[in-house]
Amino acid sequence: MKKSSKTITEILQLISKSKRILLACHLGPDADSIGANLALYQYLISVDKKPQIISSDPLPESISFLPNYHDIKITDLAEINPEKFDLFISLDSSSWNMISNSVDREHWTKPIIIIDHHPSNTKFGSLNFVVPTMSSTCELLFNFFEAIKHRCKPDTSQCLLTGIFSDTGGFCFSGTTKETFITASKLIDRGASLQKIVFNSNQRVTVETMKYWSFVLRKMTLNKEYKYAWSIVTKNEISKSGIDKKSSGGAASMFLGNIEGTDFAFLLTEQDDGRIFGSFRSRTDVDSSVFSKALGGGGHFASSGFTLPSTL
Repeated sequence: MKKSSKTITEILQLISKSKRILLACHLGPDADSIGANLALYQYLISVDKKPQIISSDPLPESISFLPNYHDIKITDLAEINPEKFDLFISLDSSSWNMISNSVDREHWTKPIIIIDHHPSNTKFGSLNFVVPTMSSTCELLFNFFEAIKHRCKPDTSQCLLTGIFSDTGGFCFSGTTKETFITASKLIDRGASLQKIVFNSNQRVTVETMKYWSFVLRKMTLNKEYKYAWSIVTKNEISKSGIDKKSSGGAASMFLGNIEGTDFAFLLTEQDDGRIFGSFRSRTDVDSSVFSKALGGGGHFASSGFTLPSTL
């Protein structure tokens, strides 16, 4: 982080000159995206700024326990007038099309700060704070707060630990380091509850979600020659399961990285709006982000995703 001190100073300068600041979750938002946005949102309020968080896609109910979760507005970036904001901060998005498929980068005329940990980040901002050695954007944001001497309060600590837990697969993915555990320990000392995170992440499975998983598992196909597995779920199957579409994102993490005899796996999920969500998970030395980046998305080594305008 010492090499990043100049970038951190520049970020603080941009924030200090701005009053109205827009934050955005990436498409198909996960706990790292949401946790990081909420944590920064809370910090910005504490320094007398007027932030707003948006998400183009619905939020998963499993992390609705996070403080300020209901402050996130579900709307597409295309509906936002850039002239109403002084600054846009993108957290956990490796490329512009992970934020929006409906407007081009040129739509946003105000400064953009990128805070992200994905090696595949295209550095599309005016100022880019990208540290691929971090396990998650939430871990990176914690280090940012430490660098500027901002001590996280319990609400912010809860948001950050939730994102770290999610993006490390419960501290199982290869990107988890000794420093990750030290950060987690500090966040627990500052009021975060790991038990609450585990319960909400792993022990809140609805019957509808299990029915959805049945479609995923029933159609799972193994390619023994190239050591990968894949499955697809159509929008009709999602409808039949009765699952809330904002709760359908957990299947990839639950199953794809655990299939014996595979190096990686992927899941394609058809959406009502003419898009396909794709999720890759790696379990050996295969870099999943290479696939997602080739398809216009991004991510990190063990876990990545993309969105395509298409149908199944």
